[in-house]
Amino acid sequence: MRNYTFFLSKSSYSFRTNFCDQGVHMKSLFYTIYEDRFKFFLYFYFFVMPWNFFKAQMGVLTLILLLLWIEKFRKNIFINLKKIVEFKPLIILFAFILYTYVASLWSDSIKEALEHLNQFHKYYFLLIPILFTSLSETEAKNSIKVLIVSFASYSFFSLLIYLNVFSVEGSNYTNPKGILAYAIATQYMAIGALSAFFFGIFSQSKQSKIFFLTLSLICFLALVVNNSRTSQLAFLLSSITLLLFFYKASLFRVKALLFSISSLLIVFAFSFYLIKDMTLKRYTQAYDQFQIALENDVYEGAFGARLFFNKAAIEIFSDNFVFGTGPVDNYHLLRNMQTNHPHFNHHITSSFHSQHFEILTGYGLVGYSLFAASILSLLYYLRHERLYFFVGLSIFTTFFFISFANYTILKKPVTYIFISFFILLAVVAYRQYTQKGHNDLT
Repeated sequence: MRNYTFFLSKSSYSFRTNFCDQGVHMKSLFYTIYEDRFKFFLYFYFFVMPWNFFKAQMGVLTLILLLLWIEKFRKNIFINLKKIVEFKPLIILFAFILYTYVASLWSDSIKEALEHLNQFHKYYFLLIPILFTSLSETEAKNSIKVLIVSFASYSFFSLLIYLNVFSVEGSNYTNPKGILAYAIATQYMAIGALSAFFFGIFSQSKQSKIFFLTLSLICFLALVVNNSRTSQLAFLLSSITLLLFFYKASLFRVKALLFSISSLLIVFAFSFYLIKDMTLKRYTQAYDQFQIALENDVYEGAFGARLFFNKAAIEIFSDNFVFGTGPVDNYHLLRNMQTNHPHFNHHITSSFHSQHFEILTGYGLVGYSLFAASILSLLYYLRHERLYFFVGLSIFTTFFFISFANYTILKKPVTYIFISFFILLAVVAYRQYTQKGHNDLT
């Protein structure tokens, strides 16, 4: 009986001790989260950004992020802001943004032009100082990974819809786009598949390698079943571009290069075979629409409309090739051309469905050159950080190819994701720039 009593007493003491230890750990955890609330909220901010759950999401969450930033860094904000003007890619990006506002001076309606610009650029002015002045290199890298994980989680969500596990309003197994337009969702999938792949192959630990390669596969499968011609072609072209960069240092390793390209083509051939009734039909429709437009000057269907938009954009650009028409005026000219063409059999729209032509017609060669130079200079500064160079190249080449047949940075929430990737990669490049010395990176 005494032994039994002693056992109970000892067990009770052990339970109380463990419970108290757990309580201490919980308090410590909550204290850590409270102390690092800016960082933890930042990761949450980036994870939910691609999902765009409600209309005011970006405004509300950015305001909270701004207040947390001011609270944590209030003593050093003005000192740290000077870092922005020390880094060339950000200077060039600011020059582009400033030029877009200057271009509004030759728009027919300055008020309308400014309203259009503020839809997108107002968050740029907040995110650039918040992120660039406060994040460490590690935090910036983690934030990029959080965005990639978010892309993969959305892709998994899309795959579950495709497998008919559930459906949401406006989306089912025949169109598993989820809660976003498929033109947006498939951009996530293409970028996620490529970026996660590089995180996987560069990972040192086996667990991390498996994790990111699994994310890459999930994004790839979601891209295939969503059947976006633009994003699928952008993925293929980006993959070839990345392979060429990856093997450029060893161009004579022909076997390795041929093996990689062959593997890529086999994967695509297998994917198209699995869903050939959906995929090939869309590509043959596009070819038929192209033939009709070419032979009869009649523009039908989605591809026919895009062909018309491209022809219209070339005409508008040729008349305003240096400085552009200014914001919004290019859209008005496009609408007039659609209205006045007798064989444009599509609804009237104010979009060229091409980010390249959106910038070229609105801001001319000057604006386009500034925008392109900001991205190219950022990649140049990343060249010594091999993993993040390829992650950045994955992101920007995908945007580049998609932009031929879709809008990217003028589409919400893609515009927020674009500027976030740009700043986060700029933080990584800038920290390397300052650590290794200016002479090593110039």
